[in-house]
Amino acid sequence: KPIALLSFTGRRSGRSYTIPISYERRGDTVLMLTKRTRSWWRNFEDQPGVELRLAGRVFTGTAEAHVGTDQDLDEVAAFLSTRPQDAKAYGVARRSDGSLDPQDIRTHLPRTVVLHVHLA
Repeated sequence: KPIALLSFTGRRSGRSYTIPISYERRGDTVLMLTKRTRSWWRNFEDQPGVELRLAGRVFTGTAEAHVGTDQDLDEVAAFLSTRPQDAKAYGVARRSDGSLDPQDIRTHLPRTVVLHVHLA
């Protein structure tokens, strides 16, 4: 399973943090999701520099986060469709044919944060 280690500095505390997170790499951009109820993603509202460890390699880049909107539907659906455990964690059910219900994803978007890391 693709798990990255995302390292960043807290915007108020100045402390260093490293968290494991599911990801999907798309060229020089890495997509990640988190729940809006978590607070760590707020460190990325001002697009700070981050360090990302992917498949044993360390990359640097800038991160941006925003609460999911209907414009993110296709991107979030693609992300969750390849990660059944993540879909379940975000409360998105699978249909009897194994596909995700787009309406169910749309319902959960306002509670989901979309994080993009643009690799340097």
